[in-house]
Amino acid sequence: KAAFEGRLTQEWREEHKGEIEPADKLLERIINQQKNQKKKNLEKKPTDYTHQQLPDKWIWCSSNDFFEFVTSGSRWWAKYYSDEGALFIRIGNLTRDSISLILDNVQKVTPQDVAEMKRTRVLENDILVSITADLGSIGLIPQGVGEAYINQHIALCRPVKLMNPKFIAWYFRSESGGNKQLMSFQRGATKKGLGLDDIKSVNMPLCSLKEQDLIVSEIERHFSQIDHLENTITTSLRQAESLRQSILTRAFDGKLVPQDPNDEPASILLERIKAEKARH
Repeated sequence: KAAFEGRLTQEWREEHKGEIEPADKLLERIINQQKNQKKKNLEKKPTDYTHQQLPDKWIWCSSNDFFEFVTSGSRWWAKYYSDEGALFIRIGNLTRDSISLILDNVQKVTPQDVAEMKRTRVLENDILVSITADLGSIGLIPQGVGEAYINQHIALCRPVKLMNPKFIAWYFRSESGGNKQLMSFQRGATKKGLGLDDIKSVNMPLCSLKEQDLIVSEIERHFSQIDHLENTITTSLRQAESLRQSILTRAFDGKLVPQDPNDEPASILLERIKAEKARH
């Protein structure tokens, strides 16, 4: 939330006044690049988020402005499942905790349909959004992922080159920003889902590319600190549970309290317990 309200980079902006490209100029360059590449003519959509004030030189835009295209996977992939081949990305490989993919349990495929292969093959820096079931899970395709495809439950969003893809992905992940909007778009009484037009209709704050890079760096720095703290807490909780069990073991080994030579022997106590039970 702080990142996309400009608070993480406020000091940086104050130090670099006069050097920062206004976001409307960046948007103009993005749209011109899209036109030059003979892509669809992007139209700036009205925003519902103008009530939120942005820092100087930032503007509100539509996510449609930042994507070369948005598509989803096909339904016929199951017949191409195999033990080896290309990576097949499913909803279980996305997460609601970050923008990193979970690749410790993956499906492989050996596809044959050339047209569908080309359309649904992911590239480095593509952004993935779950559009059914666990809506709004986000993933960013990392470097070195190799050949990989998506199933029908995931939308593939390819950012333009003039944007930092992590900036977009983190905004889509933000529960006070893009993710909140995606959840408001879901339709269907029994089976919730998102359309591709929904993903292209998210209102986004836009700042200069240099500030986008800095914001991403700050997000990752803060999250790294949180991860370290979380690991420390997890380790401490494990140690606390181990200590509890150690105390219980010592207690019932007779090592927790010093023995009193004048204390009643346990055998006498047992005889008294049996006698008490016999009376009842």
